[in-house]
Amino acid sequence: MAKEKHDPTKIHAAVQAVVEKGQSKTAVARDAGITVAVLSGWIRKYQELSPEDIAAQQAATADNRYIRVMRQLFQKHMTPGSRGFNWQRREINEIANEFGFAPPANFGDVIYSIRYGREELPDEIRRLAPRGKHWLLLPNRRGSYKFALGTANIIEPEFRPAIKIPDATPQIVARYALGDEQAVLARVRYNRLIDIFLSITSSALQSHLRATVNDFAKSQIETDELYVGVDLNGAQYIVPVQAKGGDENVGAVQAIQDIYCCREKFPDLVCRAVAAKTVEVEKAPDGSDIHTIAMMELAIANQYDVWIPRQERYKLVPAAMISRKELEIYRRTAASRVPKIRS
Repeated sequence: MAKEKHDPTKIHAAVQAVVEKGQSKTAVARDAGITVAVLSGWIRKYQELSPEDIAAQQAATADNRYIRVMRQLFQKHMTPGSRGFNWQRREINEIANEFGFAPPANFGDVIYSIRYGREELPDEIRRLAPRGKHWLLLPNRRGSYKFALGTANIIEPEFRPAIKIPDATPQIVARYALGDEQAVLARVRYNRLIDIFLSITSSALQSHLRATVNDFAKSQIETDELYVGVDLNGAQYIVPVQAKGGDENVGAVQAIQDIYCCREKFPDLVCRAVAAKTVEVEKAPDGSDIHTIAMMELAIANQYDVWIPRQERYKLVPAAMISRKELEIYRRTAASRVPKIRS
């Protein structure tokens, strides 16, 4: 699927900064104004290419079957002032037949990638959205989908200083954990980051919950992990968690699905959706990996507008790497919230 077309020289410089100079993906992506997932895609596609070769490859793939089908789909359904439309998956084959070519074999993968923020729509389609809005691809019963407008398709954590947490991940888990969502979920669970971030006492309820949701015409959705929790006032919570590795995007659609599902299935509980994303991996003095995880609480306004009420970054480090000066800073912050002792 075509992404936004960037300058080949910019792409080459960013790729070389990581591959040749060893700079961190997080820093390079931030300086280039792109996501880590986009940068990782550039590295996979372009690390052996010159700026001239990158430009040639961009030109060769600028108008492919995916773009033509998607463009025709929007032209077929969009009307002046429209804020979205429903469409059937079978229309992909119908449009391809109209153009006289075979339907893209893996269009289902493309739909999945767009839906969960792994791929972007072509520029000319994105420009059809009003200023400040993005197209979201939502489920709408079996074999059917819905394009709707929201404030974002991909949710990016803001850069902020990381809070150091003594890493409680069992060594055997840390040694064999991969870089995918399951590894992120394991670190969140062992370090009780849900408790720390939301100030509740939580317990993992279920992984990979699959459920049908009435608000999406009884379509089936899947949630990475669910927690239940309670706060100091006795209020009980349901916490859907979306986990992403460093090369993956946090998708607005998944947050929307999680929130609508939890509101429907757990109406007596307060829903607080969370996204956990690995934003940096460094080396400790002993050679082990130090993971920094961005935690974002996600909420919805106006049906499909996802926003971030609060967020933090937690760096999971050996306890000896938290200095006395850092502990004093954390102590002073906590002291402002603790009742003073009366004489």
